[in-house]
Amino acid sequence: MNTVDARLGYRTAMGSGVFDGMEIGLNAVNVFDASPPFVDTELGYDYVNFDPYGRVISLGIQKSW
Repeated sequence: MNTVDARLGYRTAMGSGVFDGMEIGLNAVNVFDASPPFVDTELGYDYVNFDPYGRVISLGIQKSW
């Protein structure tokens, strides 16, 4: 099973302003929401190698000074 993951980030320049030295990142895991393949187990999928969550999107903000 192959999934598509993506990250988009933007970093501002270092300086002394409030928004200087900030990094904003948008992450997407399993962009196309692919389901794990069926495996004949109690859960119905291989929980060691695959996550059951589907598409996960997160936003992160970091500040350096």
